[in-house]
Amino acid sequence: MQPALNLLAVLNLLGVAQGFLMAVVLLSTKRGNRFANRILGALTITISIVVGGAVLLTTNYVFVFPHLSRLHHPLVFLTGPLLFLYIKALTSGKQKSEKRELWHFIPFALCFLYLIPYYFQSGEAKLNFLVSEYYEESLGGWYYIRSGLFIIQFLVYLVLITSTLVKYSRLPERNSAQRKHILFRVRFFVIASVVLWIGAVLRYTLDQGGSTNLLVPFGASMLIYGMGYLQLSKPEMAMDVDAQQQPAKKYEKSKLLPAWSDRYLNKLLQVMKDEKPFMDGDGGFCHHAVFRLPAPLC
Repeated sequence: MQPALNLLAVLNLLGVAQGFLMAVVLLSTKRGNRFANRILGALTITISIVVGGAVLLTTNYVFVFPHLSRLHHPLVFLTGPLLFLYIKALTSGKQKSEKRELWHFIPFALCFLYLIPYYFQSGEAKLNFLVSEYYEESLGGWYYIRSGLFIIQFLVYLVLITSTLVKYSRLPERNSAQRKHILFRVRFFVIASVVLWIGAVLRYTLDQGGSTNLLVPFGASMLIYGMGYLQLSKPEMAMDVDAQQQPAKKYEKSKLLPAWSDRYLNKLLQVMKDEKPFMDGDGGFCHHAVFRLPAPLC
């Protein structure tokens, strides 16, 4: 139970630090689709905390900081919903959330409520519980229940994301450059997520001792940081085409000075009085009026 860091743990911690920095940039940037940026920022923070929790457990530092144990467990159920909502915002160009989307966070809330009694235990009680888990031959029942539910949940969101990608790819091309950029990002995300999901399934079924505990979190952090880089590299491409198109101005205030307008009006009235063009039935009004007005108006 002696705390110790290995190379993979250090790489994961560097990824955690990078994730928090990326989240700060995403949440503060004013370019591109700010709503999608905020979702990706929240997702990056979530992934960073989950990866940090995995490092804490694997390196045995959880015995030094027992009150930090299991804090990241409910957050794993946020990754699928946040990823889906990010892709949805990216492809639709929407700029705000809807109340009906709150149901996506029910699994997170249920897991958090289940762990509340554990969170309120003393540090000594948590240490005793962690020690008993440490000497078990397997990873424990809670690990298999939580991981199994997460694998099923993430599979559902992979299906939803794939469906969103198919629908978006079938839309008529309104902005070819924008669509290609978004399709590239979403396809990259889907392929990488499928690979990570397969890795999670293999670890769940084959690894009984937790020796590969940091591999899947490290891969997930690399995926999210890659998505963050793509989001920030060309943020203007993340905007919806309709949002990029400025509405046509219906009216612009004339730049004609009041003195000039009075001058033109007086000139026109003088022409009407002297020449009486309205008496000419062959269109002489336009001929007389236009050629007698000052040059700037013509």
